[in-house]
Amino acid sequence: MFKSKLVKAIIFIQIGLTVLVASTIVVSLLYAKEMGSEAIWQTLKGLFAVWFMCLVIFGFLPLLICYIRYKLSTKEKVLIFSGELAQTLPVWTMEQGLSDAFIEKYEITPREKEVIEIMMHGKTDKEISIKLNLAVNTVQVHLKRIYRKTGAAGRFALSSLIRGEK
Repeated sequence: MFKSKLVKAIIFIQIGLTVLVASTIVVSLLYAKEMGSEAIWQTLKGLFAVWFMCLVIFGFLPLLICYIRYKLSTKEKVLIFSGELAQTLPVWTMEQGLSDAFIEKYEITPREKEVIEIMMHGKTDKEISIKLNLAVNTVQVHLKRIYRKTGAAGRFALSSLIRGEK
């Protein structure tokens, strides 16, 4: 949430500065045109064009990319990055558990990793809670976070994602 507010604030500041500089340049252009100074008019037009290109390339474009990337939902991120994850097989093995690539890609916490690994052995929420000494509701909260991070609709979809099935 903080990052989103920060990005919005930066964008609004950038827009404010842009309006200020653009209005100054436009007033200068109009004044030069009114005074009939063709050389100043051409110079200001050139400066305005260069300034505008720099603003788009170095100002708005990077901010827009950051904002769009931040706003992408988890589901869209799964669709975008699923090709990368598929290249890092295996995602899960019975002996080694979850791969580091999967954990890093979906930002899985150590506790969520434990929940996933026990779930992959076919255990129920109650069995997971007993094994990890947690309340059943806490296990369900962990699973909901995992589903949200991975874009999985539920336990079966998460299992399919981890096993690399479609």
